[in-house]
Amino acid sequence: MAQQVRNVTNIIINDRVAALSAGSVDTLNAGEIGVFAADGTRMTTVAAATATSFFLARGSTTGSADGYWKSDLINVADLTPATTVAVPVAAAEQHDTIGYDGTSGSLEAINNNLYLVTIYVQELLTSSTDGRYIKHFQYKSDASATQAEIAIGLAGSAIQNFSKEAEQYIAFKALCSSAVTAANDFVNDITLVKGSKVVSVATAVTWGPGATTLAVGDFVRMGAAGAGTALTDDVYRVTAVDTTNLNFTVDRPMQVASQVLAAGTSDAEVITGALGAAADWGIDMLGLPLTYSVGKFFYNKARWVVGIKDFGTSTSANVAMASKGVGDGQEISDTEWFCAGFEGEYFRMGEPAIYNFSGVAVTTETYAMIGISFQDKSLVGFTDNISPKLLLAAIPTDIGGGNTPANAVTGTANSLTAVLDAIPGIPTLTLT
Repeated sequence: MAQQVRNVTNIIINDRVAALSAGSVDTLNAGEIGVFAADGTRMTTVAAATATSFFLARGSTTGSADGYWKSDLINVADLTPATTVAVPVAAAEQHDTIGYDGTSGSLEAINNNLYLVTIYVQELLTSSTDGRYIKHFQYKSDASATQAEIAIGLAGSAIQNFSKEAEQYIAFKALCSSAVTAANDFVNDITLVKGSKVVSVATAVTWGPGATTLAVGDFVRMGAAGAGTALTDDVYRVTAVDTTNLNFTVDRPMQVASQVLAAGTSDAEVITGALGAAADWGIDMLGLPLTYSVGKFFYNKARWVVGIKDFGTSTSANVAMASKGVGDGQEISDTEWFCAGFEGEYFRMGEPAIYNFSGVAVTTETYAMIGISFQDKSLVGFTDNISPKLLLAAIPTDIGGGNTPANAVTGTANSLTAVLDAIPGIPTLTLT
């Protein structure tokens, strides 16, 4: 049966360590993309300025002469204005706060009040539902409400509610404005286990210059090994202290990574109950990377809309919206998988597929992109068949520039980007 495909997209991906060669297609280095004239000769920057046609080719991963990938022959006259270039832009996770955010803000302490937070989780096209569902968390304050009580109660409710999800896609923290005091660290090493409320301590459960014994009602700000603490670190309330078995218990399961915080490093800090009660508090909500598997779990970012009810004059803010960025390695891997369909790879089954897709793109890289848009014209009878096509060239480079493979650095004579920049109709892309 005859089949036709229009609006074809192909992608060609440069390797991170590709060196610049100077010969024909057969001499391309492994993973190197080169620009060539119709007869297969290497195109120089000078020749590109008057070129009438060209094609791109990539050396095989083994560098064998017969293993390269070759694009269509593209007529310069058939390039369209849709041809574009783009440098990588960092992706971002969504970030929201209620109350104190590490710099300013507070929660209004209202006695006998039900604080309710609703989160409209945006599933978009990944869901079989209407694309949005509601999660919530809440806290009922007592007759003598404090900001600390409310923030810790809300954080605990959020963690408990979202623990029933298939994966954790939002990290919840309680923040406290009490000043960072390096001297208030533990006298001995403490061991954190993510998901546990119990923190083990070596030798004695003491802190600070005076080796004060930790007390129920104190608070502990948990940093990261070797990084000290900051006002944006998670704060927990101490609910029990066991000086015999050398541990203490906190109000909710530990959300920071399992690790040992060494004595004297100020990676964990004690805030006394009195200082904590006098401070401003808040809730921090930060999106987490979603599960990714090329061809099965597509690249995406967690997105939601926060609503608050009965918070009085409490402050709230959307610190950052989620963004997939530009040129993220996972997005390039998805594109490579999709474009394989135009090359005869028609299997689109997810789990439980036997074989995983094997591509060239590296999911941890960031890529600059050149999108060469052109028309494939074929005369059939007395009519031109015109098929729009797009050839994507992905070149690994750092966010903000630099660390580009040797064959693609624009300032190098006859490099990939220098030659493409010289071809009429292709916008300039400068890589360093």
